Amino acid sequence: MFKFKIVIFFLCSLFGIINSTKLIESDLLLYEYDFNRSEGLNLFEYLILVKKDFLYYLLNFVFSNHISNSFKLFLFFVTFISYVIYFLTLLNFSFDSSKVMVEKYTLILIGMFMPLLFSLSGHLIRQFLAISIALMALSVYEKRNFSSLMLLIISILIHSSCALFILYFVFRIKNSIFKWVIFFLGLLFFLLFRDLFDNIPGFTRLNSIEIGANLQPLGLNVITFVIVNFSFVLILFFRRKVHPSFSPLFKVFSLLCMLVLYFRVENNHEVATRLLPFIYFIWPLVLFFFLKQFKEKRILFYLSIFFNICIFSYSLFSGTWTYFV
Repeated sequence: MFKFKIVIFFLCSLFGIINSTKLIESDLLLYEYDFNRSEGLNLFEYLILVKKDFLYYLLNFVFSNHISNSFKLFLFFVTFISYVIYFLTLLNFSFDSSKVMVEKYTLILIGMFMPLLFSLSGHLIRQFLAISIALMALSVYEKRNFSSLMLLIISILIHSSCALFILYFVFRIKNSIFKWVIFFLGLLFFLLFRDLFDNIPGFTRLNSIEIGANLQPLGLNVITFVIVNFSFVLILFFRRKVHPSFSPLFKVFSLLCMLVLYFRVENNHEVATRLLPFIYFIWPLVLFFFLKQFKEKRILFYLSIFFNICIFSYSLFSGTWTYFV
């Protein structure tokens, strides 16, 4: 396992280096703009200027003023830290999901080479970091409740959309009637007052349209991905193949899938797009548990890793973003 950790840390560094060569475009332009705005300001002035998710911008300020004013180096740092946290999260989940070493490695490698996830790591860097920390919070909940809560609060202060993971704690409530009353009241509020999301920083582009971001409706490939994986979870629940400790997380995943499809039908592409990263982060666990139920699971594990690496490599050189590697 120690040698495997060394390999993973090497991959985290490699992903950081690749992202540091990325052409600055779309939402990344906004992050670079905010990074450079701290020049000549004190911390208090800078936080008043950005007016949101202060922990991320505190990191911005400290890095820019006390470590390096190179945004490329900052991009490497955030990518590396985010992937290390995500790797440790998958490692925590792997100990809960299996005692077989090959299966542990499979779960981690599927997550590390998830192409859509890597695409986000150099694009929505603030949300990528926040979701990594939020999932870490959920992965340690069984053993360290207080640490879990603190990590979740940190993730919310980095990107407010991570407040969605409060649902995880709702689904862990043992009183089933009370749990579902809270859930359905929350969902009803969410649907009736969905226009409020236009004013929540985590779900809006703010001034990124003016800077150059061009939001497109979710394509058929993305919708198919969501529907297929939603079906996987339904099958797992129907066949009672979900480990009890993962049940709350998979319920959150199911809800996110339904909300993405709902907002796609409603033509609210903004919110639908902002919900997708949560699905991408949880997806490796969904695929892992779905494949695990088959007799030929080891072959399926190897194939999934192989195809993931192939698609990852293809998207790196022929995908949406430009890398100078």
